[in-house]
Amino acid sequence: MRKLNPDLPRKRVVREPSCACCPGCGGALRAIGEDHEEMLDLVAQAWQVIETVRLFSGSFAAAERSAVVLSIIETCKLCGVDAEAYMADVIERIQNDWPASRWDELMPWNWVRREEMPLPLAA
Repeated sequence: MRKLNPDLPRKRVVREPSCACCPGCGGALRAIGEDHEEMLDLVAQAWQVIETVRLFSGSFAAAERSAVVLSIIETCKLCGVDAEAYMADVIERIQNDWPASRWDELMPWNWVRREEMPLPLAA
């Protein structure tokens, strides 16, 4: 598709999500991408280009995954935890068969860095 003449007058319309909060946790959403579309329209007997911008994550599934990751990051911030270190450590622990009965220890508000964890007592 050809680009419209850049000399034509333009109007920018930004369409944001209907809710600015995460449906899962209620936290604030952040834009991670956008889609641009231009349409030629006759307005008051003068031609004008209307650019529509839709904020998006690529797909609904990507938006859901982004919401999960952003929720984790924001929760870490609220708990005073380094989100990058937290996610790397938790992913490694889960990959190394961390017991499901102890997943509560992996929540950001309970998480302790490995070097800060007390050593198990010898029997």
